[in-house]
Amino acid sequence: MMFLNAQKPGLIKDPYIYKPDSIMLDLEDAVAENQKDAARFSLFHALRTINYRGCERVVRINGLDSPYWKEDIRCAVAGGCDSIRIPKTESAKDVYIVKKEIIQAEKDFGRPEGSVLIMAAIESARDVMRALDICEASERLFGIALSGGDYTKDLQTHITGTGLELMGARQNLVIAAGAATFLITVPAMLPVYKKLKIRSTTLLLICVTSMGVMNLLPWGGPTMRAATVLGIELNQLWLQILPMQVVGIIIALATAVFWGIVEKKRGAGAVTDVEITAGGNVEEQTEAREYARSKLFWFNLILTLAVIICLIFVKVPSYYVFMLGCAIALLVNFRGASLQNKIIKSHAGLVIMMSSTILCAGVFLGIRNGENRNHEQYGNCTC
Repeated sequence: MMFLNAQKPGLIKDPYIYKPDSIMLDLEDAVAENQKDAARFSLFHALRTINYRGCERVVRINGLDSPYWKEDIRCAVAGGCDSIRIPKTESAKDVYIVKKEIIQAEKDFGRPEGSVLIMAAIESARDVMRALDICEASERLFGIALSGGDYTKDLQTHITGTGLELMGARQNLVIAAGAATFLITVPAMLPVYKKLKIRSTTLLLICVTSMGVMNLLPWGGPTMRAATVLGIELNQLWLQILPMQVVGIIIALATAVFWGIVEKKRGAGAVTDVEITAGGNVEEQTEAREYARSKLFWFNLILTLAVIICLIFVKVPSYYVFMLGCAIALLVNFRGASLQNKIIKSHAGLVIMMSSTILCAGVFLGIRNGENRNHEQYGNCTC
C-alpha cells in the first residue's frame, strides 16, 4: 500500500507506475488544517479522471472527532473510491457511524449499494483490546490495520526496528480477524474430535483448507474487494468464480477424507462400550442423557435455523443474535437458575475465563491511563 497526500496533484497523478496493490489517498495527517477543502477538490478530480490501472483506491478520512469526516466520505464516494479508511477506530460504534454515512452517500451519488468498503485503523492499546468487536461491526469491513507509530506512542515506548513492540498487537489483530470462523467451528468440533481420539491439529488443517474456499462467497472479503476494484457487480463476479469454488470444495472434502483415513489408521473412532466403561465415563454419559431434550428437538432445530437466518439477513451485531438465541434456549430447555448456571459453566468455562482475562486487561489499561493523566497533572502543577 502506497500512502499519498491527496492535496498534491503531482503525487497522486501517476503512482500506478510503481505497481502498488493499493494506494492510500490521505485527507488526514498529511493535509494541513486550512487545506482540507483544497485536498478534497484534488481528491475528487483525481478519482474521476485518473486511471489507476487496477490499483485499489483507499481514502483515509479525517477523524470522527473532527468536523471534516462527513464531507470527506461524500467526496470520496462521489469520486468513485473503493474503500474508506477510518483513523483512530476506537469501537464498533465508529464503524456503524461511518457505514451509515457511506450508505447515504451511495444513494445520493448513484453508487451501487455495498460498493464502498471500510478499513479500520487501530492506533492504541485500548483499540487493540476491542479488535474483535470492531472486526464484527460490519460486513463492509474488509481489513484492519495497526498504526505502529501511534500505537507505540500510546504505549509510551519507542520503535526498535525489530517489530518486537508491535508483536502482541499484531497477534491480537490476526486472532480477531479470524475469530468469526474459529470461535464457531473449534468449540463445536473440538469435543467431538477428542471423543473420537482425533488430533486437534487435524481439525486445524481442515479448517484452514475450507476457509480459503468459503472466503470466495459473495459476502467474503476477497470477493467484495475484487468486485470493487474491477467495477462489476458482486454476484456477477461470484458466478464467474463459482466453478472454481466448486472444485475447491471438492478438494477440501477430499482433504478431509484423506485426513480421516490417516486418523483412522492411528486408531481414531475405535471406542467401544467396554473402553468407555473402563475409562470411567459412565457418569458423564448419564449426565449427558439427563440433559438431553429429545422432546424439544424440533423446537431447538427451528431456533438454531432462526439464529442462522438472523445472522445472515438481519443487520444487527452478531452477539445480540447469539445472546437472544442462547437466552431462549436456556429458558425453554432448562428450568431454574441453578440448572441454567450449571449448563453455562459446562459449555462455556473457557469462554468465561477468557472474558474475565480481557476484562482484567481492560481494567489494567484504564488504571494505567488514569496514572498517566495524574502524572501529567502533577507534572504541570510542579512546573
